[in-house]
Amino acid sequence: MEDIQKREIETSEKLVKRYEVTFPQAVVQPVVNVKLKEKQKSAKEPGFREGQVPFFVVERKYKKSLTQDAIKEKMQEVVFELTESFKDKVLGKPKIEDFKEENGAVSFRFSVELFPEFDMPDFSSIDIEHYNIKVLDSDIDDYIGLIARAKRQIDEETPKEDPIKMGDSVLINCNFFLDGKLLENRKIENKYVDIGYSSILKEMTDGLMGRKVGDTPEFEVTFPYEEMDKEIAGKKCLAKVEILDVRRYLETPAIDQAFAEQYGCASVAELRYRVSGLLRDTAYEDLFGVNKAKLFDSLEKMLDFDVPTSIFEEEYSGLLKNEELKKHLSLNQDDYQQYCRNLAMRKMRIGLLLSEYTKRNNIRVSEEELQRHIDGEIRKFPDRKEQILKYYKENVSLVYSNHLEQKAVSNVLSVEVNLVESDKTLSEVKKIVNSAKQSLANRN
Repeated sequence: MEDIQKREIETSEKLVKRYEVTFPQAVVQPVVNVKLKEKQKSAKEPGFREGQVPFFVVERKYKKSLTQDAIKEKMQEVVFELTESFKDKVLGKPKIEDFKEENGAVSFRFSVELFPEFDMPDFSSIDIEHYNIKVLDSDIDDYIGLIARAKRQIDEETPKEDPIKMGDSVLINCNFFLDGKLLENRKIENKYVDIGYSSILKEMTDGLMGRKVGDTPEFEVTFPYEEMDKEIAGKKCLAKVEILDVRRYLETPAIDQAFAEQYGCASVAELRYRVSGLLRDTAYEDLFGVNKAKLFDSLEKMLDFDVPTSIFEEEYSGLLKNEELKKHLSLNQDDYQQYCRNLAMRKMRIGLLLSEYTKRNNIRVSEEELQRHIDGEIRKFPDRKEQILKYYKENVSLVYSNHLEQKAVSNVLSVEVNLVESDKTLSEVKKIVNSAKQSLANRN
């Protein structure tokens, strides 16, 4: 090792260490000789038995490749030795540069990026609303009504020439136009809509009532202000509809014990209890996304540290290439580049903070937790089971890191921030969530 020359190279980059290393090839010769002897034991050559090939034949054939292997091993050994004292701070793999073999010597430079050092922010200075959600009987009635309507049987004898009435399900094609421009992402193609229910716009119900199969009505609709697409939120658009078919249903099933048993419940009371829990859990899931965004907004203002250049450039480059994001923001090139820089910096700082937080608090995701998550996704989308399993199998690391981040955020929101509690009904929470989504859409 005394023949190996090592020196640290000064750099202006705060989160980078660079080194230069030089050593004679003779340093690895003992290792090469050992490798050649090992190779000789299993070498096969015409005219010789396995393991009986003369050493000079093995040396002539394998010395060059085994020397390269030994050089790589020596380089790895030196890199490990030089970075051992701060290995926990190293980000990614060392980057080898300027590798040379000349005049019997090996020389190379390498650099490593380091995690930044920073203090944990004062999470307790962040106020986050926590709502005690009250699910009303009317909320439960509406939800059970939806699943009951899904159980209705079609009245096959409905005359196609009958005018559309409340409760019918209408198969339509529909194009929306804003100021004469077709909204490509809002097309409705070959889809049934239920007349009179909250899942469609009121003007759509009014415009279809009394019409018949084959009609092509045109009427104005106003998209709600809660609409995620800020281009059309609160705007009046022209709807051009083609009515393809009408389904009329027989009587909606009674909400009785037999109905409850179809969903694994012993009584209607148990069904209502389960629905209440489902609605509350779903609302809390939606609120988690809202509170996560609020937490990240607060952290963005509190965090101010350098981030490693490589991961910043990777994130920044990915955002620049996101054509959908660029189209959505409608910014000129300079403003879009600045937006991407700011967003990349926000994501990197918060990501590094959460990574450090998980280490300090020993937060882990068990295989059982991941499996429960996968099982939950399959329950939501049973017809996509194979695709879901395939995705999780091919993206294990990504799924784990995303789940770990969610667990860290959940911990921060549960025990670190200042929770401001109040009581809200389910409908009030839905308005809060929709308003937050709209605010985010407008900001972007």
